[in-house]
Amino acid sequence: MSLRVTRGDNLLWRTTGYATQGRWQLYLTIPPAGGKFEGTGSQTEEEDRRYGYGLTSALTWRTPTSDVTLGAKVGSTHELRELVHDGEESRLGQRAVDGSSAIGRPVRAIRARRR
Repeated sequence: MSLRVTRGDNLLWRTTGYATQGRWQLYLTIPPAGGKFEGTGSQTEEEDRRYGYGLTSALTWRTPTSDVTLGAKVGSTHELRELVHDGEESRLGQRAVDGSSAIGRPVRAIRARRR
């Protein structure tokens, strides 16, 4: 969503609000190798969910010889990743605010799912 406001020929203010969302799942199955001393196979499932939102705003003042713009941006992104390997589950949550770098942290311990 965007908004543009003009005042005369020399003042322009514009603001944009935005939001994003995404989700994907990935399954990787490794079959048994079949040899006498080789592995029995495994399955890995990964799910990634993320969303973000923010706001940008700028004010431009036009003079006969130049344009002067003052603006700001604020936003936040969130990510949750779940990884299941042969029934053992783990989660990692990340959050970035105002364009800062993401910091990973365990969300909580989860008991293994039975299949």
